Amino acid sequence: MSDEQQRQAEIRAKCFHPTGQWEEFKPEDLNQSIVSRFEQMVARYPDRLALKAGIETLTYAELNRAANQLAHAIMQRLGVGSEPVLFLMGQGVQAMVTIMGIHKAGKFYVALDHTAPIERLAYIADDSQARLLIANAPCFAQAQAL
Repeated sequence: MSDEQQRQAEIRAKCFHPTGQWEEFKPEDLNQSIVSRFEQMVARYPDRLALKAGIETLTYAELNRAANQLAHAIMQRLGVGSEPVLFLMGQGVQAMVTIMGIHKAGKFYVALDHTAPIERLAYIADDSQARLLIANAPCFAQAQAL
């Protein structure tokens, strides 16, 4: 067994998949965008659990629907083209919907750490030159201060 095969075997041994099986990716699958790969999973497993954070859960179809809604809202505000979008929220289902929605809109995200001092957040926001900030309710006051 080569070093690379050994390394791959070690990675597989540490991974958990609900079916207990390792799913190999074809080389052409590895060259897809995050959005393309995700949409394949949605088509393949729409009713399977995609996210769980505490008591919140979303299936692949629900996550896709929420991300699409956000993507459309982002594109209505910013139009087409790649540019930064700030997001300010803690971890959880809402954060993952936001990340996927930003990607689906063709943008890239700059995550702001909600535990950072407001001065640091303001510096990052200014430096990113983002025209849009997405925040959830617990981070609304911080977002207004930026």
